[in-house]
Amino acid sequence: MIAVFLWYCSFGMQAQTTQTESPKAGSEYNVLDAWSGTWFNSTPTFTDRRTCIEDGATFYPNGKVEESRWTWNFSDDWMSFVVIGENLKDSNWWKAFEGKGTKSK
Repeated sequence: MIAVFLWYCSFGMQAQTTQTESPKAGSEYNVLDAWSGTWFNSTPTFTDRRTCIEDGATFYPNGKVEESRWTWNFSDDWMSFVVIGENLKDSNWWKAFEGKGTKSK
């Protein structure tokens, strides 16, 4: 979730979140692209101590809505993660990307 937040911010988009300290189930994230009028909303839900499924939607000015989800799997020490991003199309989830990361020092 933090990686997505930073990615959006690096492109000059405005972001706001109700998250205050650590990730919490039900926290909501909103990102607005001020140039195109597109905005994104997502809600993460932890299914266990290390796995989070983040359901989201992108809303476009023309009325189109794209549903997406990211499955985050964190290491036991929370120093690394693997993420799979999927988009909903024709009632099926399609893998959009897969990535991994580690905390830098």
